[in-house]
Amino acid sequence: MTIVLPEYENWEDVDLNLTRSKANALLFSPYSKITSTSTRLDVLNERLPELQNFRYGDLIKTSKYPDLRMVIQISHKTIPGTEKFKVLLNT
Repeated sequence: MTIVLPEYENWEDVDLNLTRSKANALLFSPYSKITSTSTRLDVLNERLPELQNFRYGDLIKTSKYPDLRMVIQISHKTIPGTEKFKVLLNT
């Protein structure tokens, strides 16, 4: 199961959904603004700082969300700990 972050979703709901659903993937737009000074990527890095330790293509493992294996982003830039949506479509 994949959890998608719509623009209006708050992070408390995301935490709850990731935990309850046992989702193995999270799809998000990293540069969407949440506030005037922060993006979804900023918040994701706050919530899952260990993502920075994973290389592109690695299956992730976090203590906070034990079932989560992949964070998928829709940007064209490479972001540590995430997979590009466009690359996954082409494989």
